[in-house]
Amino acid sequence: MEAWEVILSPAFKAKLAATRTEFENRLNQARSRRAVEEVLAQYEPFKTFALLALDLRDHKSPPSELLRYYETSENGNPLYLLISERWCGLFTADVSKHTCTGINVYDLSEIPLLKRLKGRIQSPFRRHFQ
Repeated sequence: MEAWEVILSPAFKAKLAATRTEFENRLNQARSRRAVEEVLAQYEPFKTFALLALDLRDHKSPPSELLRYYETSENGNPLYLLISERWCGLFTADVSKHTCTGINVYDLSEIPLLKRLKGRIQSPFRRHFQ
């Protein structure tokens, strides 16, 4: 079995960095213990998601265990999702090159994407990562 290379696109990395900065700003602006706890309750799931994405990139976790098939793109490449609680990363796979690229990050609590995704996500999806 050939190893897969996971790449995080500049847009994916920028979204991770911007979201982290947003949470850090919200923590700095929190004026009470309760406000801090509320921000941390939202920040922790994001940190878990970000660590999973970094683990994929750093070969600490195989794509076949974390990514779930979503659909085939218009150019024929399979699209996969990394979902952790309310966070979702969209990845495209190039089967011929054995690469998988993270192209965007979504906060599922902010968009109606979750309802659309739930009916299409199949598990487990290892067919392309063999």
